[in-house]
Amino acid sequence: MTIDALVIRFNRQTPTVAFGLFLRPRAATSGGVPRAFARSSVRSPVCRRAVVVVVVVVVVVVVVNLGALNERKTMPRVNDDDGDARTSTASTASTSSSPRAPSAEFLPTDPPWGTFGRQAVLSAVALFSKFILDVVNTTTATNRDAFERAISTRNPDRGLITVCNHVSTFDDPGMLSSLIPWSFFATEPRHRGVRWTLCTDEICAKNKTREDFFLCGKALAIKRGGGVDQPAMRTAAKLVRDGDWVHIFPEGRVSRDGEIGRMRWGLAKLLCDVELSGGKTPDILPFVHSGMNQVKSYGKWGLGVGKRVHVTVGEPLDVSDLTAKCRRCEKNAKARDALYASIMARVEESLRDLAAKNARERDE
Repeated sequence: MTIDALVIRFNRQTPTVAFGLFLRPRAATSGGVPRAFARSSVRSPVCRRAVVVVVVVVVVVVVVNLGALNERKTMPRVNDDDGDARTSTASTASTSSSPRAPSAEFLPTDPPWGTFGRQAVLSAVALFSKFILDVVNTTTATNRDAFERAISTRNPDRGLITVCNHVSTFDDPGMLSSLIPWSFFATEPRHRGVRWTLCTDEICAKNKTREDFFLCGKALAIKRGGGVDQPAMRTAAKLVRDGDWVHIFPEGRVSRDGEIGRMRWGLAKLLCDVELSGGKTPDILPFVHSGMNQVKSYGKWGLGVGKRVHVTVGEPLDVSDLTAKCRRCEKNAKARDALYASIMARVEESLRDLAAKNARERDE
């Protein structure tokens, strides 16, 4: 695929106000190279716009980081969700390499770089992801309308949980960004409806800057091997109870062979926490995707080109008959474990059915 073809395709799928301003197809030179990328066109309007955009992004990042640094020097970090979860940077530094103490009841959810910082992170990551999934590669989806309805027209008092298989570390944000309209990311400060997700602290909380970046991207750092009752899970349950959208990979880890693996109990625990706290049973929307392990292979650097990702969106999954038993099973460990297993068995059955459907659709 030529550079001109990529540019035309990207402009069709990306709002003009973003990259479409400077990604304009240009006539090729005698050597077959688009004039916008030829040495003689360094001073062209196309390049000038690109340089301006890069400079603005760099300045914004520097300013946001300096502002966040000054704020951390003068104020303790406070959880906006619950007063009992307040913690200062001084006290957390002595108990964990992460600025958020593992003993805290909830994790903070306010963006460390402010509302504009969160909007910038979400929009930039979404644009990059859409470029990789929709331009460099191809993404197709069936029943996509159900997904868009679930995120845009849902009851604000009822939380949403989306679940899918996990075959690549780029599943989120890559594949999810491809499914979500870019305008939904760009208007996040208005509706605050972009998904929350869970990310292992080995990746998204390795240092303070990385942790702040991921928190601006609405990712909660979860401790691998920390069990189902840890701050990240409690925070996710509270977000769902308050009507937010949380995306979960119920397998809990990336599948090395691309097949759906054993379900962990984290999702079941989250659903029961919502039920026990008096929240409405959230909508659960399952979907399955294939091809992401070719776009970004596990444990390898680099992104694939010319691959196809296919997504099969299912119908909302009803587990209300099971979550109604959460309170009754709360005090009995054996009954509670059996309930968790039943909830996850239903989720697994739904995902396996969608995986079989996805395979048939790819062959058609």
